Amino acid sequence: MIEIYNFKKAVNVLFKENKIDDWMNQISLYNKTLLTRLNCEPYMSHSFKALKANGSQNIGLIRTTNLSKGFVNFMSPELLKKNLDIINKRITKVLSSNKLSLEEKINEIILYHLNFEFIHPFVEGNGRTGRLIMDQQLFSLNLPSINYQWLGNTYVQYLTVISDVLDQHQYLYGENLFQSVPSTFLQFSWWELKKEKERLNKEGLKFEALNKLNIDKIVTKVFENNDLIDKEYEAKQRTLKDEDLIKTY
Repeated sequence: MIEIYNFKKAVNVLFKENKIDDWMNQISLYNKTLLTRLNCEPYMSHSFKALKANGSQNIGLIRTTNLSKGFVNFMSPELLKKNLDIINKRITKVLSSNKLSLEEKINEIILYHLNFEFIHPFVEGNGRTGRLIMDQQLFSLNLPSINYQWLGNTYVQYLTVISDVLDQHQYLYGENLFQSVPSTFLQFSWWELKKEKERLNKEGLKFEALNKLNIDKIVTKVFENNDLIDKEYEAKQRTLKDEDLIKTY
C-alpha cells in the first residue's frame, strides 16, 4: 500500500532530518511525505477527497480555509501560524530543559500533540503527521512511541477520546490552546505507554529511559487523581492567555 510506503519514507526522514530547533519545516516535510500520491486513483480513499479538491500542491502547506470533522471545528486559518509558533517554541525549550523530570516532559509531549490536533494546520493528514511528530519528540528522549496509530481497537479508542476532548474544550474555551491535558486523554496516553513498555519487554527490547520510570505508579496516580487533573486544567484555561503557554522552565 502506498500509505505504508509513505510512512516508511517519513520515518526515514525523521531519523535523517531530526532537528528539534526547526519544527515548522519538519512538520511541513512530514505532511508532504506522508501524503505524496495519495490523491491519485486508485489509491485515494474517501478520506482524501480534500486533497483531490484542493490540489496536491497544497500538501505540506498551512491551510487557508476553515476545516471541521464531526462536531469539532478546528482553529481558524488566521490563528494557525501563531499557535504553531507558540507550541513549537515551548516544546523546544521543554525537550532541552534540565529542570524537568522525564514524566513532566512526557506530559508536555502529550500536551503538544493535543494542541497540534486542535490546530489541525493542514488540509489533510493532520493525525498521522501529529503522531509522527510525537514519535520524534519521544525518540529524542530515548523513549518508544505511544502507539496511538495501531489499527484496531486502540486506534478507534484514540479517535473517540481525542474527538470528545477537542469537542468539549472548544465548547467551553473556543479557540484557546490547551494549557494542560484533561484527565481522559492523559489517562489514555499513559495507559498506552504502559502497554507499549510491556510489549517491548516481552520481545526483549529495552529502553533504558523508559525502564527508569515507575510507570505503574504514574498510571495509578493519573487514574486516581482525575478530579484534581481536571480542576487544574479548568483553572488554567480560565486564568491564562495562549501567550502564557510559551513561558516554560
